Amino acid sequence: MFLEWAFCLHLFCLSFLEIIAFIAGIVYLIGIGKSRRWGWWFGGINAGIYVYLCLELSLYVQTVLQFIYVLLAFVGYWNWGREEVHQVKKRNLAFHLAAIASCSILALSIGFTLEHFTDQALPIQDAFIGVFALFATVLTILHILENWYYWLLINLASVYLFSLQELYITAGLFLVNFAMSVWGLYAWKTNKNECV
Repeated sequence: MFLEWAFCLHLFCLSFLEIIAFIAGIVYLIGIGKSRRWGWWFGGINAGIYVYLCLELSLYVQTVLQFIYVLLAFVGYWNWGREEVHQVKKRNLAFHLAAIASCSILALSIGFTLEHFTDQALPIQDAFIGVFALFATVLTILHILENWYYWLLINLASVYLFSLQELYITAGLFLVNFAMSVWGLYAWKTNKNECV
C-alpha cells in the first residue's frame, strides 16, 4: 500500500514538474521569437526541470543536453545583451550541408556508443535530437535565421521520442514548440528583429 502511494506521488510530482516546464518552455519561445533577452531565463528554467525528468527516464543524452541548455541559457542571455542591436543573420547552403554531415556523424557515434554501453532508451533517436538541438541552440544564440528550420524538425522528432516515453505533456509541448517555430521563423523573416 505504501509503495503504491509513493509511486503515485512520484508520478504526480513528475507530471507537476512537466507542467511547470511546459509553461516555462512556452514563455521561452515567445521571448525568443520576439527576440527578447528575458526569454533565455525561461529557457534555463525549462531545461533545469528537464534535467531531472530525463534522468528519471534514462534518457541520458537528453539529460546532458538539458544540462547544457541551462548553461547555454546564460550564454544566450549574455550574448543577446552584449550589443544593443542584433540583426538576424543567414548562413549559406554549404555551411548547412557541412553542419548536417558533421552533426549526423557525431550523433551516430554517440548513439551507437550509448546503444552498446548503457541502458539508454532510444539511443540513436535521442542522440540525433540532442546533437542537432545543440547546434540549433548555438544558431539561435548567434541570431541566425535558419535555426528555426532545424527546430521544426527537432520538435517533430521530439514529439515522437517523448510519446514513446509516455511523457505526453512534454510531447504536447513539442507540438506547441513546432507551431511556435513556424511563428518564430515568420517573425524573424519579416521583422529584422532586434534583440532587447
